[in-house]
Amino acid sequence: MTLSFAIELTPELELALSASTQHLGQTAKGALVISLFGEGKLTHAQVGQALRQDRFETGALLKRHEVGTGGLSVEDVEQDRATLERILGPVWR
Repeated sequence: MTLSFAIELTPELELALSASTQHLGQTAKGALVISLFGEGKLTHAQVGQALRQDRFETGALLKRHEVGTGGLSVEDVEQDRATLERILGPVWR
């Protein structure tokens, strides 16, 4: 499912933001995702998926924005395990 929405800005604000930000849509998406993570509505892994970043890039982004990352969730660890198996092959359990 893909969700799209529009943000209405005054012409002056749109001009000011577009002059200072090349990728306004991506910036807005990042701000929303970071905010939802801070509210506990998204996991670290979901932030990475939404922004197409790996775990380390996501962690650095959240740190830059001073959003507490807490610990890894079970979902985060499972996603890392699946990635390692995809790269390294099946792991004996």
